[in-house]
Formats: sequence, structure tokens, C-alpha cells
Amino acid sequence: MDRFGLSNPLKGPPFSTWFLIIVIVLAVVAFVVYQAGRNKFVTPNNVRTTAASLNSSADAAVGSSANRKGLADFITATNAQSSQMLLGNMYFSTVRVAGCFLPVKVGGESVFSADALRFACQGGARAFVFDIWPSIEPNQGFRPVLQIVEEGSNWRRVSMNSMDFDTAVKVIVESIQGSAGTANDVSLFYLRFKGVPRSQTYASVAATLEKYTRPYLLDPSFSSVRAKADRLTNMSMSELQGKIVIFANMSKRDLTDNAPQVLPYVNMCAPDPADNTNNIKQKIEYTLSELQNLTDADMANIQPFIKSMITFLIMPATDERVVTNDWDWGESYNAGIHCIPMNIFNRTSDNSKKYYDVVFPTYSYKLKAQSLWVPTISVSQPNPGQDTGANSSTPNIP
Repeated sequence: MDRFGLSNPLKGPPFSTWFLIIVIVLAVVAFVVYQAGRNKFVTPNNVRTTAASLNSSADAAVGSSANRKGLADFITATNAQSSQMLLGNMYFSTVRVAGCFLPVKVGGESVFSADALRFACQGGARAFVFDIWPSIEPNQGFRPVLQIVEEGSNWRRVSMNSMDFDTAVKVIVESIQGSAGTANDVSLFYLRFKGVPRSQTYASVAATLEKYTRPYLLDPSFSSVRAKADRLTNMSMSELQGKIVIFANMSKRDLTDNAPQVLPYVNMCAPDPADNTNNIKQKIEYTLSELQNLTDADMANIQPFIKSMITFLIMPATDERVVTNDWDWGESYNAGIHCIPMNIFNRTSDNSKKYYDVVFPTYSYKLKAQSLWVPTISVSQPNPGQDTGANSSTPNIP
């Protein structure tokens, strides 16, 4: 009996033989694909292995920590009057996703890592932008996580893993407020709620803030966004020593309606769109393209609002420049944006060197040029902490 139909070349093998051949081919292909990509699969072991193998990319940030000094030294060294050393008159060394994950290379697997946050704190980061997403993994209760999501999507994660918001806050507080050398530093937390957070998401964020930040919060007159923005920006850095100031990308109305659990912890939030007559006015965050496309008249129009707020620059998290630092942050600096996130682990590009070696070489704070100060300040003589000279009326980008 010719079981495989080989004696009749016109008949060909039966279906079962073809099926077996297809299964074998698919198995071989699957094995090859697995071998080629097994180190990229998201497993706890791969995440740990990848993060550990890339810790050396933080050497520059960690190495700089030996020469860094805290807020108390900054206040003394700046030698400015207390009426000038105000929260709203400062630039802050800031990180976003590039301060939370390793590696620091375009196209590499982005691994959210507690070590990365520790390294960022050691390297001087004192303002932290948290992109908070509700986890959509099964049985996770929409807990808040930090992750990188494809631009335009509300779910497709492109980072190798995610990090619990709780873990991030714990690491930062332990690294800064829990360290003798930096315990008096002021830190800024910007909560950027992304995707479609649920009530459970907000409740978990509030629980984390209560657990870790309670001893370092501002007095109750600043909670629940009770104080006007200009009162917060006029607070002296001396008064804020050891404090954590919390911001949110939601308006007070939105927080009240959708995130009442978080509202008590927030000191400043996004202006209500209903009160905004011009889309570019009164914002807590600006995009790079917005600032680059402003005319001189536009800039003159929005700077009073930037002075009265604490403002953040935001770029798409998937933009490769977030990793390379290969972009001109001068417009943002000259506009007076307080918090310009950079990749703290990249110290090699020219823009990185200007940011870390010129603006924040020793301290995590920088006094702005006089023209960008909070309007209520009375100005006396220039001092070593501000830009001076022929161009002292405008910020002097290094």
C-alpha cells in the first residue's frame, strides 16, 4: 500500500502529510524567532537582567553626585535677598520618563527601574514628571503605573515593563528626604494623569501620597489648591526646605469631580479651560512646538502667566530626543519654563553639557534672570546667582 501517494506522482501526499509538514515548518520558525528575541520578552527575569546590565549607563549621573550640594548651600552661595529666592523664580533640574528607565539609547528596550530613579536623584533631579496610566492588566484594579505608551494610543505600551507609581514615590522620598545631605531640598511632583484613569487609580495615587509624602507636604492652606498660584510662586525657598510641592495636569473642577481623593494633596493644578480665552494662555505645561512657533508678541502675551505659575515642558514620550537630548531647549529656558525634563543619564551631547555642566553643575536649582521673576519682587542690586551684564534684561542661555 502506498500510504504517501509516492507511486502516483499526480496524486501527491495526502492532507495529513501536508499538515504534518506545515506544523514542523511553523515549529522551526517559532524556535528561530524565540531564540532571536527571547531576551526581549517581558518576563521578570529579563527585566531584572536587562536593567542590571545597563546600570553602567548611569555612571555619569552618579559620578557627578560627589560634587553636588543641597538647597541650603544653594541659598547661601547665591547670596540673594530672600525676596528674590522664590519658588517662581527658579529653574529646577527635571526628569520625566528618561529619569525612570534604562537604557539611555534610541531603539533600546526601555526598562523602568527603581535603580534608575535612585541614580536620577543622586544626579540632582529635584522635579519629577510622572506620566500616570491606569494598568489594564487583568486583576490589577486599574492601579497607577508609569510606562511609555505609543503616541496617540491609550493602551499600547512600548516600554519593556511598567513601574508602580507607589514604587517611584517611595524611591524618590527615600533618596532625597531620607538622605542627610539632601533632606532639606525641595522637590516638585507633577502628576500627569494619562489614558482613562478610574476611581481606583485616583484612590491608589492618594494612598501613595499619604503613605510617603505626608510629613513633607505644605501647610493646609495650600492643600486642595486653596491658595492662588501667585501665593505659591511667592513662597521663599527657605520656607520650602524639606518640602514636596505637588502639581496636577487636571483643573480644580476636574479634580473635584473625578479625583476628589487626590485633590487634598495638590498645591497647584492646570487652569480651568472655561477660564481660558486663548488656548495658549494659562497653562501648566507647554509643548516644544508651541514655544518654538511663538511670535515675539505671543511670547509677551504668555510670559505673565508663566511667571505666575510653575510650568513644565512636555515632549512626546516616544520622541527619540527625549533620550538623546538632541534638541534646543533654549526657547523654553528663555520663556521662563521652570521645569524642562532632560535625560539625566546622557551627559555627552552639547545640549546635555549646557544643561548639566552650566545650568545645574553643582545645584539642582538655578535663579532665573531678573526679567523672568515673579512680578511682585522688588529688585535691588544684581547678585552672583542671576544673569547679569549687557544682556541682564533677558535670560542668558548658556
